[in-house]
Amino acid sequence: MNTVWIEQAGKRLSLDGDDGLYSQETLDVRGYAPDTGVQARSVLVSTPSRQVEVDVAAIGERPMLDLLRVGQASLSGITTTLHVDDHYQRVAVVKFTADEVRPRYSRAKLVLQLLDGVWLRDGDTVTMRTGDQAADVQLDHPYDLPYDYGRTAAQRFLRLTGSSSADVLLRIRLIGPAASAPSMTINGNVYRYNATLAAGESVLVDPVDRTAVKTDANGGSHDVFAELERGDGLDRGEYFFQPIPFVADRSYPVVFDADCDVEITPIYREVGLW
Repeated sequence: MNTVWIEQAGKRLSLDGDDGLYSQETLDVRGYAPDTGVQARSVLVSTPSRQVEVDVAAIGERPMLDLLRVGQASLSGITTTLHVDDHYQRVAVVKFTADEVRPRYSRAKLVLQLLDGVWLRDGDTVTMRTGDQAADVQLDHPYDLPYDYGRTAAQRFLRLTGSSSADVLLRIRLIGPAASAPSMTINGNVYRYNATLAAGESVLVDPVDRTAVKTDANGGSHDVFAELERGDGLDRGEYFFQPIPFVADRSYPVVFDADCDVEITPIYREVGLW
């Protein structure tokens, strides 16, 4: 039995009965239905946005009104996410029609626009801490000179343990303080944030929404998208939103050149869902 819920503005609305709403079997979201074509004896596959239908029943009037408001807000550009177990995808509720209305029971049919074309699933978060660097990363010069050996980039590993139908996205959180612009290199691509971070500050870079938000020590949020190194775009070697190829059970070396802590969460992408 799948666990299904809708998330919007940090609030979760269960479709499994916890909030008085029941999404029945949600058969239309299962499987996959990409666009296909044939060229040179091979199949060309693309995964555009598509529409699915979901039947919902409600006990009482309030749950259906809550769902109606969520649907209306999704059409106003507020990010709305459909979760099925540990998979999720951004959606818009483009149609909401009543099938049955009674004093204590009602049913409605929702038409959801699946906006991402694929289902996303978060992998295990890997934390890389400044204190985890090897003892010889920064050494004193053996002679009494006014300089020491420079710090070299530390190397860690990011292991892919899930399954994916496409390249893997990386959600990255930088945790201050950082006295210099933190960067890391994965699979030949440099991920660099071109600014410093004070103690208590952090930056979350989300590759799904293409956002970069800095949270200060007082809890305030600031858009810092302009501080991300984006170079000449995808596959050019310096693009912060660059995905990495999926290879099952592969460990990618992470050349880490930063004096702050970093959290990396791989986001796997699946064409189909069951």
